[in-house]
Amino acid sequence: MKNFYLVGIFVMLAGFVFWFFSRQPGNVSAANLPEIVNGKQIVKMSASGSGYSPSRLKIRAGIPVSWQITSVGNAGCASALVAPSFFSGMIALSPNTTVTQEFTAAKPGVYKFSCSMGMYTGSFEVVN
Repeated sequence: MKNFYLVGIFVMLAGFVFWFFSRQPGNVSAANLPEIVNGKQIVKMSASGSGYSPSRLKIRAGIPVSWQITSVGNAGCASALVAPSFFSGMIALSPNTTVTQEFTAAKPGVYKFSCSMGMYTGSFEVVN
C-alpha cells in the first residue's frame, strides 16, 4: 500500500512538471530590451521569499546574456532556480548575494524558469 502512494505522488509530480513547462504564458511585459555591455545583454533580477522580480524578462536572440540574480534576505524556495531551456542543473542562491548565469538564447519564443519546486515562476521572452 505504501508503494501505491509513492507511485501516485510520483505520477502527480511528473504531471505537474509536464503541465508547467508546456503551458502558454499570459501577457508578457513589453519592457525595454536590456543594455548590451561588452557584447552581453545584462539582465538583473532579484529573488525573495515572495518570488522573482521582475518575473518576466525580454532579451534578444543570438546575443549572450549575463543574468544577474540577487537573493534578497532568505529567499526560501526561490533560492533554487532552474531554466531547462537555457542550461542544465540548478542555480543555488545564498542569502544577500548575487549569482551570474550566462547563456545564449538561440531562437525567439517564450521560455520559462522557476524555483526547483515550480512554486515561483517567470519567463524570458526572446525576440529577434
